[in-house]
Amino acid sequence: MKKPDSIAAKLLEIRNEDIGDASTFLNKHMNDKFSSAVWAGALQQKWLSNAPNCGFMLRDSGNEVVGVLCAIYSQQLIQGRLEPVCNLHSWREMKPLLTKSILLVLAAIRQKGFHFTMFTPNQSGLEIFSYLKFKPLNSSVVPLLHTPRFRAGRHISVGADSGGGLDVGLLSERDQKIYNDHASFSWLDSLVFRAGDSYGFILYRRSKYKKLPSARIYFISDRKLFFQCWGEIKSCLLLKHKLFSSIIEARFLPEKTPFSLPSFPSQRTFYLSETLGQLDIECIYSELMVLDL
Repeated sequence: MKKPDSIAAKLLEIRNEDIGDASTFLNKHMNDKFSSAVWAGALQQKWLSNAPNCGFMLRDSGNEVVGVLCAIYSQQLIQGRLEPVCNLHSWREMKPLLTKSILLVLAAIRQKGFHFTMFTPNQSGLEIFSYLKFKPLNSSVVPLLHTPRFRAGRHISVGADSGGGLDVGLLSERDQKIYNDHASFSWLDSLVFRAGDSYGFILYRRSKYKKLPSARIYFISDRKLFFQCWGEIKSCLLLKHKLFSSIIEARFLPEKTPFSLPSFPSQRTFYLSETLGQLDIECIYSELMVLDL
């Protein structure tokens, strides 16, 4: 009998022709909540026209997939610069290959020219990403209570979309692209807000906090404008959408935020970059968007 470390496994990129095998493996061994077709859709999601692959995989001597690490590539406008980002996700391997699984991550991060993110590491991945010099993001989130405001602030308005009275076309070119790139995911909701001639929007998912409906906010296009409009935003979320609170990553909040409750631990997340800081890393163009997690 072969020892676990001696099992032959070939490291390969996941190409379009491999998506069927990789998605079947993920459905069987990663999360059967998602069908093979759903996994295939996630693997096929491309926001970078010249993306090098869909991730990496291990195939055994019988050509069966025995390990997968998915990758989503995008180009994001960060601090006025177009930055190439590789979001790693859904890392899974067969138990006999645990010692070889790090090869999947090494293959990914050896690709030159990318910043890397990992928003849903498994338990073993926490130590590995730390060892590979990935930097931790703030792993706590803060609940913000929603209270009604019956008189809107001057020159401030909020709407779910253009049908709610605000024209998405008035968002900046960068924000319009992000909005349109994520509009097809039915589990994501958006809210557009305006103060004067400045427009912004959020992407959120309906969730629960203290057994009450809540908005888990994943993206804020303009944080300064968001907090300027926060009174109207929270009132709209409460009165029109029946959501009693918002949950936001602590790293995005000012030190003192009205109606905030004590933070609590969340999923630990990581990024690898020589030039970007914590506040530059967003959850857009990631598995948190393309999968209904």
